[in-house]
Amino acid sequence: MDPYTVFLSGRSKDRLDMLRTGKYGGVGIQIGLRRDTLTVLTPFEDSPAYSEGIHSGDQILMIDSVKTKGMSLKDASNLIKGELGSVVILTIYRPATRVKIPFELTRANIIIKHVPYWGVDENGIGYIRITKFSKNTAKDFSTGLQELIDDDMKGLIIDLRGNSGGLLSNSINILDKLTDRGVNLLNTKGRITKSNKKMNSRRAPMVSVELPIAVLINRSSASASEIVAGVIQDLDRGIIVGEKSFGKGLVQSMYNLNDTTTLKVTTAKYYTPSNRLIQKEDYLKNGFLTDGLDKKDSLFTTRGGRIVKGGGGIIPDVEIKKTSLPHYVQGLWKEGVFLAFAADYVPKKNIIEPVVITD
Repeated sequence: MDPYTVFLSGRSKDRLDMLRTGKYGGVGIQIGLRRDTLTVLTPFEDSPAYSEGIHSGDQILMIDSVKTKGMSLKDASNLIKGELGSVVILTIYRPATRVKIPFELTRANIIIKHVPYWGVDENGIGYIRITKFSKNTAKDFSTGLQELIDDDMKGLIIDLRGNSGGLLSNSINILDKLTDRGVNLLNTKGRITKSNKKMNSRRAPMVSVELPIAVLINRSSASASEIVAGVIQDLDRGIIVGEKSFGKGLVQSMYNLNDTTTLKVTTAKYYTPSNRLIQKEDYLKNGFLTDGLDKKDSLFTTRGGRIVKGGGGIIPDVEIKKTSLPHYVQGLWKEGVFLAFAADYVPKKNIIEPVVITD
């Protein structure tokens, strides 16, 4: 056993099922705590909450008959989610108009958009943001990539910052679209023979293999994100920009014990095409199960002959250290001033023209 082998039941299993299916039963809002008040950060487009008129900045006072004062985000989320077709009543306070409004919402299938944005700038540089690798991620990536191709994209940026991973299959499907058919993408090695697998690209790429690619990562990029970044780097398919990634490269198999419980067990480790191990060396402080891990000074060779370092995680080709916001900006953000301003301003103004940033 290791720290990533876990027994899942109840809401923990629900979150896993959400990742597998790419959807859940709910009303379609992202919530947060602002000054200890349960607040709507974003209503998802086309969701019940969006259709009924819930706004960013609305404060949730009650969920059905339960007051939210002192409630944790986890407990609030559990109360808002539920069976499809069931009804939940959110009583909200709208700061802009200083009124309480009860919203009767029918829970629906909320499709999670883990590829929330793509676009191309005036120089022909395409950009795709991926926040998680769930069931629909590769499909949504293909949709975005095709639009960028249609817009005559000349280069591509894939943003994996803060992406903690998800489904291996979707990371491989995305790599399929960017690499030559038949090239080795990933290998897994475990203690039993069936855990040892070699994964190759299975189809022709959607874009020319000469298209310049940059992948953005940071220390919160993990697992499937590190697979994408590591493969792109090892095949010299593009450059990696940002901070060293988290260093989680373990294959985990799911065993359903019954309808409500699942055991998630570590069965193997991921290796990139250069034979680098993604898993960091110190994931167990007491030293157990670290045999065979790359040492921090281990060196590996990419397909083009470049030297890359092992030791866990993906080290970027171009390192950019995170810059801190000025203290006064951090204070304003922490106090929720920006959200409060938007919540007050947007309902009073009909913003039609796009905002143009000037010097």
